[in-house]
Amino acid sequence: MPNRATLARRNRATPLGPPCAPARPALGVSSRLPSPIASHDLRRAVDRWLADGRTQGWSPRTLHERRQTMNRFAWWLENEAGVAATLDALTRTRLSEFLIYAREARPAAA
Repeated sequence: MPNRATLARRNRATPLGPPCAPARPALGVSSRLPSPIASHDLRRAVDRWLADGRTQGWSPRTLHERRQTMNRFAWWLENEAGVAATLDALTRTRLSEFLIYAREARPAAA
């Protein structure tokens, strides 16, 4: 049987709430937190990635080529794969399909 000192320690309130209180989300808040990147627009993410690259000293040519490739990928997602260009749309299969598409020879536009 626990003594009074043990019971007092167990029942002491903490800065996080009452003793042994189960963690509950606030009213109106889902208990499942959405992924912070799940629905981000791919183009916004690319802008942030390239800004980071700029601070790391990537050359203007590298920045330009990477932006061009990612714009092409976003176009491909929307027009060829038929999905929104979001980070959520990135899958191993879609990346592989895009790489195949990007390597295919196509006639020059007239």
